[in-house]
Amino acid sequence: MLVAFAFLAQYTQAVIVPAALADLPRSPETLDGGERFYLRAVHHRGTGAHADVHRRADIMEGESPSRVKQQSFSLQRSPADEVVWQLKDHSYDGIDAYHERSARVRAIESLQASSHTQADRIILDDFEQLFIGKSIAVPDVNSRPTVVNLAAMTSNAYTKEPHTGDWIDLKANFNSSTRFGWDESGLRGHVFANRDNSTVVISYKGTSLVGDTYQHDKKMDNLLFSCCCGRVSALWRTVCDCYQDTFTCNATCLENELRSPKHYYKAAIDVYHAVQKEYPRATIWVIGHSLGGAVASLVAQTYSLPCVAFESPAERLASTRLGLPIRPGELIGTRLLDRQALSEQQRQLISNAPSRQQSEDAKPILPGTPQAKKRDVPFAANIWHIGHTADPIFMGVCNGVTSSCWATGYAMETHCHSGLEMVYDTVQDFGWRTGVATHRIINVISDVLLKYNATPTAVRTDECVDCFNWNEIAQRV
Repeated sequence: MLVAFAFLAQYTQAVIVPAALADLPRSPETLDGGERFYLRAVHHRGTGAHADVHRRADIMEGESPSRVKQQSFSLQRSPADEVVWQLKDHSYDGIDAYHERSARVRAIESLQASSHTQADRIILDDFEQLFIGKSIAVPDVNSRPTVVNLAAMTSNAYTKEPHTGDWIDLKANFNSSTRFGWDESGLRGHVFANRDNSTVVISYKGTSLVGDTYQHDKKMDNLLFSCCCGRVSALWRTVCDCYQDTFTCNATCLENELRSPKHYYKAAIDVYHAVQKEYPRATIWVIGHSLGGAVASLVAQTYSLPCVAFESPAERLASTRLGLPIRPGELIGTRLLDRQALSEQQRQLISNAPSRQQSEDAKPILPGTPQAKKRDVPFAANIWHIGHTADPIFMGVCNGVTSSCWATGYAMETHCHSGLEMVYDTVQDFGWRTGVATHRIINVISDVLLKYNATPTAVRTDECVDCFNWNEIAQRV
């Protein structure tokens, strides 16, 4: 109990943008072309019992959430765009069409082209029509001020109720008599935009250890970042019904649970759709801290959006269970490169970021083994996970009976991130000891991002494997 209290005490201080941010450059000129971004709205998407609720509070010019007065955030775009495959149709029907066809397409792609039947080629042609190659502007993660400002924007998502008027109900079937306020169970997304609304940033809120969102935040942590429903021992209560036996989990059940409209993935997608509808011509970036960063990454992998996540728990296992990242696959990607009018530079960018990591070892590998998991690593070059080595949650080591996560009921078992990792080595450089207090965004900004003169190099971590000793079986539920 004392350990649990100490853990909570490290988190429950007000999460606000630290005073050290006053030292940041305040004019776009100092960022070599950086643009000012302003808070435009706050979305609150209900979950659990309020899964049908979606509200938006608009922020008028000059207004902002409490204790963050008249703030703007200066961001710089990367000099080079990222080229990605995107679904042409971003609607729910578009996602469903992808998932309905993808399993069959992967089976066809595993065969030699010479053995494809006419029916196979029709399926491939049909699947190809779902995608388009597109250049997207991305944030400059090599710019220290941009990274610091993005982190400050993720901190904003924790602040209290905006000083605005009534919430606007976005769901037609919402019952206005239902009690649903700022602190109710649900997912919040703060929406920032530049002056001409050409670029929009959605900042998803992370885990709160106090308040009415606490219980559902904790459930999402245990669902997303555990090997199976938070079942780390016989003494733990599971957060879903997918556990079957020792080291055996129902994969079909897990996917359905993750996609449930009562949980955060669906809520985050709904927030993205609402923002896209309001800003149909804008480039949208998604960001977040901790749980918010993991949720942002899942949205980014669904729609091939740029994402910057800070101190996020490892979400690659959850993305794999959701069938992410959404991508055309090797064979379809090659066909698209041959047919679409892309520049040579764009072709090189796409072909240099394959969806499957190739191995020089020709020895057959059985599906489902750790070796197979290492070889078939879906890669999303448009996602950056930023963290430091003293944060046990980011590093995936906040587990085991002696950890504070275990003591407080958090089953944080994963350690593999999607996309690229940018890691500050605070243990080596500053002599820090590992501790959950270093996870808070206020500490990350003031004690890490502002202390280093440059950002770390972005690297891939394809060799990482989560939950290697667990068996996931596909079974109808």
